[in-house]
Amino acid sequence: MIEIHNFIIHNVKKKQFDKTATLVKRPTEISIKKTQNEFFEKLLNVYYKKSNPSYGVFDSNALSYPYQTLVKDFLDTKITFLDFSTKALDHFFSKVKDETNATGGFFLVTYFTSQKIPFIAIIMVNNMTNYDIDETALDIVEKAVLDIDKVDVANILNINNWNSKNTTYLTFTKGRKKISEYFITFIGCTSITDSKHFSKNLKSALNDFLLEEKYDENQKIKLKMDAYSYFKEKSSKKKDIDLDEFANTLFPEDSEKLRNHLSREGYEINSSFRCDMSIFKDYQYIYFNGKDLNFRFHRSLISDQKITYDKDNKTLTINNLDSSVIKQIEQIEEDDEPNNK
Repeated sequence: MIEIHNFIIHNVKKKQFDKTATLVKRPTEISIKKTQNEFFEKLLNVYYKKSNPSYGVFDSNALSYPYQTLVKDFLDTKITFLDFSTKALDHFFSKVKDETNATGGFFLVTYFTSQKIPFIAIIMVNNMTNYDIDETALDIVEKAVLDIDKVDVANILNINNWNSKNTTYLTFTKGRKKISEYFITFIGCTSITDSKHFSKNLKSALNDFLLEEKYDENQKIKLKMDAYSYFKEKSSKKKDIDLDEFANTLFPEDSEKLRNHLSREGYEINSSFRCDMSIFKDYQYIYFNGKDLNFRFHRSLISDQKITYDKDNKTLTINNLDSSVIKQIEQIEEDDEPNNK
């Protein structure tokens, strides 16, 4: 359940390759009604499901990167939300005005809660040219509409994670293009490259997915083995995991279901990162399918010496056999004895 507490939109007027830019500042906050709620929920849906969020933290130098101080001043009620939004806008403008490749757009700022967790979001939304029919002239006319299906410049701050000094609390969109350096500088973000953190989050998300989809044990094991093979291949080539590629590898016919799950708020998985194989070692199984012999067992059985491998003789020994297996083997031995002794 999303609840919007403060909401405002300013306008940054700037064309690509043009260094001239102007600001149009809204003088008051926007009243929150059904339209604003529906619009923002659709925007968040695009943000999390279609934009491959990347994660980070604030740079420790708050003087050089003042956005974090503005946020703190607002949360501490030293400045109003209106003041916070206009000061953030001015700071953003100082970074974007001389960037020839940067374009303007509507500068949306909001303070909201989701599942009782507070967030602050800054999202740039652009117009796109569409077409309509003039009902009077019955002719085609151009019409400017908001393009909310593509979010390329946006940041969301998880305030609880920031206060608790959680490893990550900033998320950025990583949509059609690389995150703009000027936007990262505006927020004052230091990139996170903690492979263990993201590997743990991916494992947690994948385990939840297998549970939610109610796969049977054999299906779960196969998917874990496929995941392990993918991670091992990437690791051996010293390449990053790509979540889109990973989802497509496991589910080539329906990759979107897994990709949407991995993008859920709370998992905080970077769209690409170097895998820490130690996190996924329990996804490793040893298996063999032959004409008369089939077996599969978890790697832990070797670690626990329930199965021992003799490297010199290249043999496997199963220790402490289950009584049901012993009974089957002894029954075979009895069947092979001569009927009459």
